[in-house]
Amino acid sequence: MMGFDGVRIHYEYVVELGLVEPLLDYTQRLGLKVIWATHANYWNVKFPTRDFPNEIIVQSYKAELKAIAGNSSRYPHVLYVSVFYPIPFPAVANITYEECMRRVNSAEFNNAMRNIVAYVKSFGVKCTVESEGIPWDFPVQFVENADGYFIQPFSTRWDDIDAQHIIRYAAYFEKSGKKVFIGGYGFRMWRPAHH
Repeated sequence: MMGFDGVRIHYEYVVELGLVEPLLDYTQRLGLKVIWATHANYWNVKFPTRDFPNEIIVQSYKAELKAIAGNSSRYPHVLYVSVFYPIPFPAVANITYEECMRRVNSAEFNNAMRNIVAYVKSFGVKCTVESEGIPWDFPVQFVENADGYFIQPFSTRWDDIDAQHIIRYAAYFEKSGKKVFIGGYGFRMWRPAHH
């Protein structure tokens, strides 16, 4: 009734509760498109973000992606499985900015990202990479085999939409030659006490 024609499903607990197929069936009956938003560490909740890409994290993530992408391959209304670029933000991962950037730019980190995207695509589902880090503060490497990018250009201005911020954020990822979509957006209505 609000005019939306799709949903974005964050996958936390969806696999372990056996909700993948029921959600896919239900969204198909409603005529809704689906985008899955997935994350290897789920923002430091499942695994410490700073530990990506150790083998336990990658294999656990692939098991969840198998349930999501494997089932989604049978549903034409699934547009993308979005794989979050697990930036170990210093405030969350308790590391320095320099260590964060060293990890994000390492061959091990980026090979793991390419491998995860290839795994999702092996089920015949399109796969995007999603970044929540402001690219000029946390520049990430492009993942060549991704089908596109989702960005989260949350406004940096209070009570306002910062259009230039959105355009600049998107322009960074457009350099990859892939499509760029807004995966999450909002603007600040107050200043959090810890900022």
